[in-house]
Amino acid sequence: MRHRVLIADDEEDARTGLATLVSTWGYEVAEAVAVARELELPDVQRQGFQKTFEELISLPNIRHMAKVSILRSAAERLVHTTRILTDVRPIFDDDADDGPAGAVIMHQLEMSVWTEGRHLEMYFALDEDDLVKLQSDVRRALDKGKTLQGFLDRAGLPVHASSEEA
Repeated sequence: MRHRVLIADDEEDARTGLATLVSTWGYEVAEAVAVARELELPDVQRQGFQKTFEELISLPNIRHMAKVSILRSAAERLVHTTRILTDVRPIFDDDADDGPAGAVIMHQLEMSVWTEGRHLEMYFALDEDDLVKLQSDVRRALDKGKTLQGFLDRAGLPVHASSEEA
């Protein structure tokens, strides 16, 4: 069996992977992994592996990461990526040969989400008023987050900004 040295990113990926296993399968994952035929382990080693794996996934930071993962995914749709496309759309009079009579600037919000185990792309037409409102809503959400962060800091409670930081 070939071993490799873990670097910081690998360690984060390993912790995140363990937390994902626990959040998806629960703590029974240790037994499920231990009995996997692909491991090709004798029964004695399987029992030792299961015990070690149970101890590993019982570590507080792994449990916290699993809970963070569960809470973050407790929604119908999880945002994966977003971007806003902006373009100019010409307005023509009845005779298109006369060229554009004017134009309108349009924005399109492209949102990629995960829902029911599948990837979905959604598109929303936006005008400048929509963008200003969206910007205001985002600013308010960020301000509320800062206020809550301060409150939790004063209370001595850690906040896990992402599942990797649990």
